[in-house]
Amino acid sequence: MSDSYIVTFREGVDITPYIEEVNNNGGQVTHIFTTVLNGFSAIIPSGFVPVLQELGADDGILIEEDGIVTIT
Repeated sequence: MSDSYIVTFREGVDITPYIEEVNNNGGQVTHIFTTVLNGFSAIIPSGFVPVLQELGADDGILIEEDGIVTIT
């Protein structure tokens, strides 16, 4: 399993605390989305993903493994 994820939240949620949580727990935020999505991409240790999911439950967090999407 890749450690690269896209993390999104409901519109209007302040994502700064979540970025700090990722960076303080062994991860690295690689891009912050500011127009189409409210969220960020990051390298997150797989053990921290469930913790982050629980922390963001009230803010509509969605964590998806980053990858290539193809249409057939």
